Amino acid sequence: MSLAHPLAPLVAPSCAKYPQQGAALFQAFVDLSLAQQWRDVQVIDLEECNCAVVRGRPKLPKKAPPAVVYPMGLITPTSLEALSAVLAAVSRRFPSSSSPSPAVADPSAPAPSPAPAQAATPVQDANAPMIYLAVVEKDASIVYYVLRDGIVSPKEVPE
Repeated sequence: MSLAHPLAPLVAPSCAKYPQQGAALFQAFVDLSLAQQWRDVQVIDLEECNCAVVRGRPKLPKKAPPAVVYPMGLITPTSLEALSAVLAAVSRRFPSSSSPSPAVADPSAPAPSPAPAQAATPVQDANAPMIYLAVVEKDASIVYYVLRDGIVSPKEVPE
C-alpha cells in the first residue's frame, strides 16, 4: 500500500490494525471506490472477527442498498467458521433497516397452517445487506463472490 495514494488515509488505520488483511483491504477499497464507482465507501472494523470489511453503495441501480465486502488474499487460509463469524458480525452491525412490523392477530381468524419445512434453504432477509467476498490476487486482480449463510442450490444463483 502506498501512503501517497489519495485514498490511503481512509483505509491505512485498518490496514495497520489487520496486517494479514491489509493488502487485500486496500486493493478492494480502491477498486470499489475508483473502478466500480461505489458511493459512500467506508472501512468498518469487525474487531470480534479480527478483520475489517468495506461498506458502500453500488453505482447501479441509483438507489441500491448498502453492500458489504469482506476482502481477503487468495492464499489467506480461512474456514467456514471464520466466514460464518463475518456474516454474523455484519448482520449484527447492520440489522435490517425496514423489517416489517408484526401484524396484530385477529382472535376470530383461523390459525395459519404451518409452513412446510425447508431444512437446507436458508432464509434470506430482503433488507439485509448484500455481502461479498473479495478474493485478491498478488497482481491486484479481484474476484467477487456473494456470501450466503447456508447452502444455496444452483437454481437460486443468478446467472
